[in-house]
Amino acid sequence: MRVAIIDTPSVNVLGGGQFLCRDLRDNLIKYGHEAKIFDLVHETSPLRHYLTNALIATQLDFDFADMVIPVSNSAWFVEHENSVPWIIRQNSAAYEWYDYQDYGGFKQFESEGDVFRKLITNADIACLKAKKKIYTISPMVTEILYDYCGLEAETLTVPFASPDWEFVNKEYGEFIFYPGRIVRSKRPLLAIQAMKYVKSNVRLLIAGAINDKQYGSEIKKYIKENQLEDRVSLIDRFFSDDEKTKWFAGC
Repeated sequence: MRVAIIDTPSVNVLGGGQFLCRDLRDNLIKYGHEAKIFDLVHETSPLRHYLTNALIATQLDFDFADMVIPVSNSAWFVEHENSVPWIIRQNSAAYEWYDYQDYGGFKQFESEGDVFRKLITNADIACLKAKKKIYTISPMVTEILYDYCGLEAETLTVPFASPDWEFVNKEYGEFIFYPGRIVRSKRPLLAIQAMKYVKSNVRLLIAGAINDKQYGSEIKKYIKENQLEDRVSLIDRFFSDDEKTKWFAGC
């Protein structure tokens, strides 16, 4: 079977969504299928580009594939008779982050934001409702889809990326391991703020590339102003799978 995996990644950002697509592709190939990832351009500013993204997707021809697996917003607008979405995320700014300006929520755009929220919601409902089957990667994504679009989906959770990962417990070190890209939506600052009230000797290790430079500066300022340098470590770089398993083993 020839399978096209369709994603709409953020520009210049390497994150979990891309790794998920790569692992899905590699496993499909492992089990004898032909599989390839197709990244669609996903512009988000100004707001009208959200609709442009969807319109462009409808014009793309994926008839060479026996199945398409769209994983993110706009990707499922690609028209194919055997399209089976496995949803990583919808348009968070129009849905669960609508009220939060720091996360790019549409409410900050007032009446324009409200109009585009309704347009995106109606378009998602019409498109996804026509699919034979919808999957999501987690119960939370399933819940968001139902709450905002009234659509039911089956949760198909993400397996470990590789059986070679050695998740073991070597010892319980006195630190909490917090891996991931440093962006507002992942809320590492909330964990840092909590460290002000921790009475034990436990430390917080935050490991990941700072994609939002302004947010990164706010975090560093907060650590310094609250004298948390001896409680919080911030390592600004990409971590390999091998490195992450080692930190997990001792946290």
